[in-house]
Amino acid sequence: MRAVMASHLYRVGERVTFNPGGGMAVKTYDTFTVRAQLPPLGDELQYRIKSDNEPYERVVSEPQIARA
Repeated sequence: MRAVMASHLYRVGERVTFNPGGGMAVKTYDTFTVRAQLPPLGDELQYRIKSDNEPYERVVSEPQIARA
């Protein structure tokens, strides 16, 4: 039997907020744009996101983001 792959909740171009957890600090007023949907890491789907206020992109798991 083939396992059914979960689909990403967020689309490329969608605006999201980011909550890293684990005591990491992120400016709460920042919103991020989903730049890419990435393959899962274990059971969690991954995304590449970018804030307009940062020069770099972040790779995050789906539970760390929410719709802005």
